Amino acid sequence: MNIPYRKEGPMSHPVVLEKIKKIDNLPTLPGIALKILEAVRSEETSLNKIADILSKDPPLTAKILGLINSAFYGFPTKVTSISHAVKLLGINTVKKVALSFSLVRSFSKGNKGFFDYQAFWRNSLLSAVSCRLIAEKILPDLEEDAFTLGLLQDIGMLAFNEALPKQYILVLKERQKTHCDYYQAEKQIIGFTHMELGRVLIQQWGLPDYFYEPVQKHHLPEELESAADPVGPLGKLLFLASQVMEYFSGPQKSLSLGALKSYLARWGFDQKIQADALIEEAHGQMKEISELFDIQLEDEGAYLALIEEARKELILISDRFLQELLEQQKRVESLKDEVMRDGLTGLFNYKSFHFFLNQEFIRAQRYKLPLTLVMADIDHFKSVNDTFGHPAGDKVLCLISQRLNGSLRHSDILARHGGEEFGILLTEIPVTDSLVVVERLRLMIESLAVEYEDQVIKATMSFGVALIQQGSALSRDEWVKRADLALYEAKRRGRNRVCVNSGS
Repeated sequence: MNIPYRKEGPMSHPVVLEKIKKIDNLPTLPGIALKILEAVRSEETSLNKIADILSKDPPLTAKILGLINSAFYGFPTKVTSISHAVKLLGINTVKKVALSFSLVRSFSKGNKGFFDYQAFWRNSLLSAVSCRLIAEKILPDLEEDAFTLGLLQDIGMLAFNEALPKQYILVLKERQKTHCDYYQAEKQIIGFTHMELGRVLIQQWGLPDYFYEPVQKHHLPEELESAADPVGPLGKLLFLASQVMEYFSGPQKSLSLGALKSYLARWGFDQKIQADALIEEAHGQMKEISELFDIQLEDEGAYLALIEEARKELILISDRFLQELLEQQKRVESLKDEVMRDGLTGLFNYKSFHFFLNQEFIRAQRYKLPLTLVMADIDHFKSVNDTFGHPAGDKVLCLISQRLNGSLRHSDILARHGGEEFGILLTEIPVTDSLVVVERLRLMIESLAVEYEDQVIKATMSFGVALIQQGSALSRDEWVKRADLALYEAKRRGRNRVCVNSGS
């Protein structure tokens, strides 16, 4: 359910942009979509030029004509050519329709791991339809923008799965296990959210700022209330549409329904839109156009049962009931943070690190991938606490955690293993490169100077490394033991060094 429990802007941390820049293999726009966007940006573009570009892609042309001739648009006479469609609808509308079809066509690869592409596009299309229905009654001039925005609002999730599939499996499992929001699981496991990633993608694709800014905030209704036009109104449409989608497909249906009713009233939309009517109309339009997008709907009986259930439950939902559910959500999320994260440094804790360690070990063995485990320890940390006090020791721990985290890739995993000890997993990196990374970490910590109450605290770290090379038959326990032994050897040999246990 998409209700925030803390005021935190999605781009509030400047490190997020740098992290996104480091991601390889982010999705790019399909060729046909790029051509249309480039043509529309040109002042000399004519209706005929757009029609000519589209006519070179017969399957796309057929889809566009099918949509235009459906009840979705409701033209009284049949439109038989793409040039006629462009004249009737205008360049901008046809551009958005073509963009929608080309995106779904290009990113519908079946299932990749736990990620279900059919379910993703089914939910996105439902959001698009719902968004357009709301806009039709509230912001009629933005109907087509609303449809495209609804389709794109969660594109960051698809991009995560394309670029960081193994991390996103953990996000999907966390969502499945705890029923938290996707963006909350993403924040915990990856460090930023699909809203932030979606914003960057849409900006890179050359779409206008009033597209990417609402996507950036669409799960944060409190921020939308203070946003300027058209970002605030479009973001509100996205938020409401996401509640319709979550009601049909999410795990906490009562909460989604309660949020839909509550925010329709809070934003003064309930005079024109009733929650149960919106849900029913959205389902009707989904039936009308889903085949054109090659999206399979689930069991019709299940949808009708949900629509009927919504009618009954909306009568019973009160603001007090919704507030109780929101408070419960806050408690669950607070507990989940405590379970996965170290309270002082914000890094993964011992328990979550060993969960990831097991996952990565199994994956490395199955696909014959290299994997490096590093156990690291701050040298003479007890003397820091004894000399400068525990608050100083905490500052050293936090600063070292930040520096280590900022020096690793997104695909790597860093945790506070306990006390002054850290665990690091370097994934899919050649053995020689992983040793270079660890030595760089050692030198970076060695050069660190922590200022505390007009004093400077210097620190060093010892690193123990255990490697899994391609095709290794090493057991998990032996691998962990080798890393511990390597760390012990680094300390025995004088500290502030990297030691490798290769098992030979």
